[in-house]
Amino acid sequence: MSLDPVQVLLEKDAIQNIKYEYFRRLDSKQFDDLIKLFTEDATTAYDNGRHSCHGREEIFNFLDESMSKHEFLSQHQAHHPEIAFVDETHASGMWHFEDTCYILDDKVKITGAGIYWDEYVKTDKGWLISHTGYERLWVCTEKLNLDNYLEIRSFWDAKELDRSNQRNKTAGELQLYPQR
Repeated sequence: MSLDPVQVLLEKDAIQNIKYEYFRRLDSKQFDDLIKLFTEDATTAYDNGRHSCHGREEIFNFLDESMSKHEFLSQHQAHHPEIAFVDETHASGMWHFEDTCYILDDKVKITGAGIYWDEYVKTDKGWLISHTGYERLWVCTEKLNLDNYLEIRSFWDAKELDRSNQRNKTAGELQLYPQR
């Protein structure tokens, strides 16, 4: 590849920012914005291929149907990125991740870790995800006894939404999270 070392670092940083934004928008249920991070013909293979999608619309529908309920709370963290360039406009990435999901309707907590495998394409809009998916290293599903909880509060509770809308926000925050 003919990129100089400084350009390689800049391109890696741009790719990392796409993945970080992916997880932020995923956990914030901002699927309309998250889907813009994908190419039109992107594919996914989540959870060892159990949930495979082809194209933006199918990916959006899967995420919206499986994660949009306020009773589905998730937290994903990715780290240790390994990014390799095929050429100036194609790259692959491998990320270690950890997640926690509460599915309150089913009274279930899922925790786990795995490896994300990504493919990226540089377009006139910058780097986009052309494929993403993960394989689990391990997963633990626990049945919750919600009677033992004093409080479960989330970003989407009416009081929290009101509190968020009333507080002062920075210009950068408003750009990342418009009024909810």
